[in-house]
Amino acid sequence: MTWSIVGVGSGVDGTGSTTPTEPAGVQQGDLLVAVVAYEGGTLSAPSGWTVLQHGGDTLKTMIAYIKREASAPSLTFSGATNVTYGVIVAYRTNKSNFSYVNSALGSLFTTSPISVSGFSVQQGDLLIAAGSNGASTGNFSSFDNATVATVSSGATDTSTDPTSNTWIERFDSRTTLLNDAGIGIADALAASSGASGDFSVSHGTPGGDTYLCAMAFREALGSSQAFIIG
Repeated sequence: MTWSIVGVGSGVDGTGSTTPTEPAGVQQGDLLVAVVAYEGGTLSAPSGWTVLQHGGDTLKTMIAYIKREASAPSLTFSGATNVTYGVIVAYRTNKSNFSYVNSALGSLFTTSPISVSGFSVQQGDLLIAAGSNGASTGNFSSFDNATVATVSSGATDTSTDPTSNTWIERFDSRTTLLNDAGIGIADALAASSGASGDFSVSHGTPGGDTYLCAMAFREALGSSQAFIIG
């Protein structure tokens, strides 16, 4: 399988909107995934981005993706009324295309570990898990999956390519602007096909509204063939 990590942009905060930075080295055809945590109002994604999940309570989370074209897409997520914090992670496949498979956003957790139900995947699918948290302290750790990627994440690593059965943490940071917002992101390659089982992550201060989202992407079948699973 041929997924590689391009890089992780800087976490960018704002009041009501955020404009996360593109990771260095992105090129046409890359997968860009944006994770935005915010409070107040209703966030909107920029033109061209596909929103996968959007929800929450006091702290809300939006997950969106886009296929990078020759020029940079619009990057400003706006419409919130309080703290807004976003980051973009970029991936590349040497196939000609990729497809979105499925995603799920868990309910509010105030205890750790935080989990979300899984979905069907195929061996080699790129699995991405993104956590959001509204506390002023604490970090994410031990991203994991019950069935298809069972080795939990360790320290943050932004250079090792996605690995079969092993989670790699890509980002774990927060802003203390206004009310607090933190984001953690990790990825793995599915080691087998079938029902993934639950995804999970731990957090040091889960009481501040904590959510976990999981998603999967798949390489194209061939040089020009791509498909989408609902």
